[in-house]
Amino acid sequence: MIIGISVVIVLLLLASGMEIGIAMGLAGILLLLFHVNIPISVISHEVLNAVDSYTLLAIPFFILAGNLMMEGRLADRLMDFFGSFMRFIRGGLGVGAMLASVFFAAISGSSVASAAALSKTITESLQKENYAKNFTAGIVAVGGTLGLMIPPSLTFILIGTMIGIPVRDLFVAGITPGILEGLLLIFMTYFISRKYKYGYKRKVKMREVSSSFGKSSAAILLPIIILGGIYLGIFTPTEVSVVAAIYALFVCVFIYKSIKLVKLPKIIKDTIYSTSMIYLVLIGGTLLSFILTRLGVANTILSFIQGMDLPVWGFLLLINVVLLALGMFLDGISLIVILAPLLFPVASGMGINPIHFAVIMVANIEIATITPPVGLNLYVVSGVSKLKVSDVVKGVIPFYFVRLAGLLLITFIPTLSLWLL
Repeated sequence: MIIGISVVIVLLLLASGMEIGIAMGLAGILLLLFHVNIPISVISHEVLNAVDSYTLLAIPFFILAGNLMMEGRLADRLMDFFGSFMRFIRGGLGVGAMLASVFFAAISGSSVASAAALSKTITESLQKENYAKNFTAGIVAVGGTLGLMIPPSLTFILIGTMIGIPVRDLFVAGITPGILEGLLLIFMTYFISRKYKYGYKRKVKMREVSSSFGKSSAAILLPIIILGGIYLGIFTPTEVSVVAAIYALFVCVFIYKSIKLVKLPKIIKDTIYSTSMIYLVLIGGTLLSFILTRLGVANTILSFIQGMDLPVWGFLLLINVVLLALGMFLDGISLIVILAPLLFPVASGMGINPIHFAVIMVANIEIATITPPVGLNLYVVSGVSKLKVSDVVKGVIPFYFVRLAGLLLITFIPTLSLWLL
């Protein structure tokens, strides 16, 4: 009942044109005012707690690194490199585009940033080789989702901060599932390209491969620094975010010279804006989630699940269905800040490893970014490619089923997420 009231309040506020973070915060305050057992002073306390975290400092620096690389057109260099040695097969350039998406995901940490950075480059390159426009848009939209799973991942940072799970462990847990998802998408790209005869097949020229590698080597090195630094314990996630931002600045300004110093204020301004939006959603969602938890919603959910006598696999399947449904109407950050504090205690009560459950949640959020009507990647790609959102959706559909298959594998094979820990 309380969850239903909360959802109705949030949806009504959103329908009025209000920002999602403010809508969730107001919904929490309204619930608080009508519940006499919770003091009003809790609002300021929870607002401060929502952002008072050293780990959250990683968010602006990873966003800054992604913005620098997007403005510095590092995606172009990655696309040139992967495309140069994959063209020996039919659809090789499309496969190269998906590989570039995987690599850029290991740099940006954001689904939308990955899609935005790769959209123009991939669209222009693939359409020169007779790839269908909607298929090209589908590659970009789906490839961008990998930025949420492959570390560094802003979603893992949020989950780790809110639930108290080491972010390093979450980053490590996301490596194998992210690679698995990438391989599934690469296979589907190759299959569709071959079926519809997209692209051209030509002999690989080693001189071209060597040249493109030299031009992109500085960009390729960044994910190695990020993943290696975290996995080897050299950097904390917050420290590696600063290293990534400084490295991206150095590469784009001094090595590739693709960013003029006069552009830095705008890049920093965009970073502050994006970070503020995330923090606003985090504050509003944390307040609403805290009120719901204090009202006993988590215990009610746990009692309800236990009353259903579901096996663990049945519970996980139910959670996936719920998250996929909610992902049609809420963005990933909102899903995390509202549901994570409610669902993780329930999952722990069912004996599910919290790190595995976090990976499952992120896999669902990846799918949410390409699910209409709110899928953010669909609108980003539509804006860059000048296609209708409906055309982008058509290009995404074949990959959507692959993503669902990946979700099932991640859900029911915990070893994929846990074996590196």
